Amino acid sequence: MGIWKRYKQHIKNNFCLDQIPINDVAYWKTRLFANAIIYTLPLSLIAYIPGVYYSWHLGLYSLVLIDTLAVLLIFLIGFLPTLSLQLRKALFVFCVYFIAVTFVWLIGTSGPGLLYMLAASYFCILIFPNQYAFYPAFINLAICLLTAIIISMNILPWKESPTHNVSEWFAVCTNLIFLGFISSALIPRVFNSLDRALRMEQEMRMERDRQNLMLEKTLEDLKVKNQELEQFAFIASHDLQEPLRMITSFLGQIEKKYGDILDDKGRQYIYFASDGAKRMRQIILDLLEYSRIDQNRFKPEFVDIGLLMEEICILHSKTIEEKSASIHYQDLPVIHHYRAPLFQVLQNLISNALKYSHPERKPDIAVSAIWKDKAWVISVQDNGIGIEPAYFDKIFVLFERLHSKHEYGGTGMGLAIVKKVMDSLQERIWVESENGQGAVFHFTIEPIGSEV
Repeated sequence: MGIWKRYKQHIKNNFCLDQIPINDVAYWKTRLFANAIIYTLPLSLIAYIPGVYYSWHLGLYSLVLIDTLAVLLIFLIGFLPTLSLQLRKALFVFCVYFIAVTFVWLIGTSGPGLLYMLAASYFCILIFPNQYAFYPAFINLAICLLTAIIISMNILPWKESPTHNVSEWFAVCTNLIFLGFISSALIPRVFNSLDRALRMEQEMRMERDRQNLMLEKTLEDLKVKNQELEQFAFIASHDLQEPLRMITSFLGQIEKKYGDILDDKGRQYIYFASDGAKRMRQIILDLLEYSRIDQNRFKPEFVDIGLLMEEICILHSKTIEEKSASIHYQDLPVIHHYRAPLFQVLQNLISNALKYSHPERKPDIAVSAIWKDKAWVISVQDNGIGIEPAYFDKIFVLFERLHSKHEYGGTGMGLAIVKKVMDSLQERIWVESENGQGAVFHFTIEPIGSEV
């Protein structure tokens, strides 16, 4: 097997296939020609010995010489490294035609001469450019006409054959001429289609490369923008909070020192200013949290959702006590995932459920989880004021609020943060609710790696 591989590689190296673009139809024509030589050479050697024996036995010594020269020529075409590709093609077609004409001259239609002529025409169509496709058909026609003239001169060795007359000869070679012309017309169409397909593939590949370059540039620009936004968030979390703290502090000092001489209107103005500064500080903190969601600073670990809920309940213990709220959770899973994003999502959903509780009933919140489609679906259900279906998408938009700040506090960023966390984890979140009937928020969490 190693010898056969080395033999094939040697032939292909001589045909310089690596110097022709693979997306050019010339490459496939040359490769077809190389394969023809690869298989023709050993097959011709196999047929050479019985052919020579048969010709010698019949006294056709010239045919023995022709067979020997043909095998030698094919050997040189395949192994002589100094020959150009075009010369190899020309010598191969000449060799096949030479054998064909020899068979026609010495044996006539009882030999394979016409079959070799048809094979030569096919080789010409397959290995030469399409503009030469009709050349072999006309060569076959010329050979047949010339043979007819020679038949009429009665000098051929097979003059005793039934086809040794012009009409019988044309009756035999008409099929050859017909197949030659129809092949010259149809086979190039196949190569034209292949050429168009290769060019389309090349154009698509170039367009894909162009799109990839544009995508890389866009990603690089996006990376720069993200760095700028991160820097902005840093400034917002430090530099902008200091003036707000100063405003709040001085407003408190004014109220404390001059509260006795201010009327109700003045004290109301101070309250509005102080409340606005506090809300602005909270907005800045929420924006900072929102901007940091996509940072890949977390490592997966085994997260007990039940323990997360205990922490969240402790965090909101004051609100839970004030509203006499009930939070139920049990049989929650341990998930191999990122702890911080899961805590952030659950904390915001619980906070949301406590905030938008119904004024006529105590908050009742239930957290549950089910395993479905290779992921955990965690649900947070409340009995609050509910959401109309028309606003299901709106509630996840940054700064969108369905109620005034006098009815319910906050910046309108809690659910937007939850949605962004879910998007960064490539998970889903959705809501089921009716106005006045509470809401159920569902989100999926697919474990990272093995599950306990």
